[in-house]
Amino acid sequence: IGGVSATLQALLRDRMELPAGMVRTDLQVTVSTPQPENDQQAAESPQANLFLYRATENGALKNQMIPGQGHPSEYGHPPLSLGLHYLLTAYGATDDNGLVNETRAHFLLGSAMRVLHDYPVITENLMTVNSPPIQILHDSLRGEFEQVKVTLDPISLEDLSKVWTALTRPYRLSAAYTVSVVQIESRRIKTLATPVLTRRIHLSVSKRPQISNV
Repeated sequence: IGGVSATLQALLRDRMELPAGMVRTDLQVTVSTPQPENDQQAAESPQANLFLYRATENGALKNQMIPGQGHPSEYGHPPLSLGLHYLLTAYGATDDNGLVNETRAHFLLGSAMRVLHDYPVITENLMTVNSPPIQILHDSLRGEFEQVKVTLDPISLEDLSKVWTALTRPYRLSAAYTVSVVQIESRRIKTLATPVLTRRIHLSVSKRPQISNV
């Protein structure tokens, strides 16, 4: 789960476009609970935040072992297959003669959504472009059978509002995403089917049937 969060954080930090006058070191990409509103000042630091608010089990893979791993006769204790639900929120309001201007925050939100739209599947071949080339996919997710797939979650405004209400935060423009499938392998010992030790062949010999009477 942490590997997915670190991967999304690295992808946004590397690929997001920035408003005029900003440099990449000004942008913060955080993985945390949405920050509380600051009543003391209107200006905010430019930031894109990922908040993991829900993890659900993938029912289709509940009883399926990971293909190509382990002994073919093993059974029992398949991996836990999860879908991770994130809330993407952008900050960056400016003080416009005493009034709050959220244009920069909206720009950052659109930029982050564009990145997740352009890279719906994060593979091991995806490398950084704004730093020395390194793999964006976290170490814990490399070599896995299931790939990291990102989709925009079309949840209703009511469901979004419930998340903000539970956080006791004023509602803020956000986008919901689902990342699947993340598999966590069980540590319990798997069972091997009992091997066949003796083969017995029973053979009965009979004459070919013939028609003796019609």
